[in-house]
Amino acid sequence: MEEIVHPGIVRKIDGNRIGVSIVSKSMCSECHAKGMCSLSEMKVKEIEVISSFPEEFSVGQMVDLHITRSLGMKAVWLSYGIPLIILLTFLLSLLVICENELLAGAISIGAVAVYYFIIFFYRDRIAKDVTFTISAKQ
Repeated sequence: MEEIVHPGIVRKIDGNRIGVSIVSKSMCSECHAKGMCSLSEMKVKEIEVISSFPEEFSVGQMVDLHITRSLGMKAVWLSYGIPLIILLTFLLSLLVICENELLAGAISIGAVAVYYFIIFFYRDRIAKDVTFTISAKQ
């Protein structure tokens, strides 16, 4: 199975939970003209990984975070794909039915908000499916 690997640094260890910092950067952050452009972006993200062997890691250690590509795609669909489908479906349907753009837009955004509210309540179940594994940097 193909994996996505991100390098990171161990920031904290609490029992079997390991906090890892990764730098998420856009593709244009590598561009030679990034100083002239406002699109380049780098963010530090904190990921919590549950490890069976936390004693193998220490704070400040360089590690690799692994996630299977299929789980990564599932996360993308849950966060971006399904909300887009909901938004477009509601918007286009309501524009045909009521012809009031403001009302159609507001209800469509409300439908997406309800979707994210439901996802918020199921976050623990989703987190069990989308998990990272950790390995020491070679």
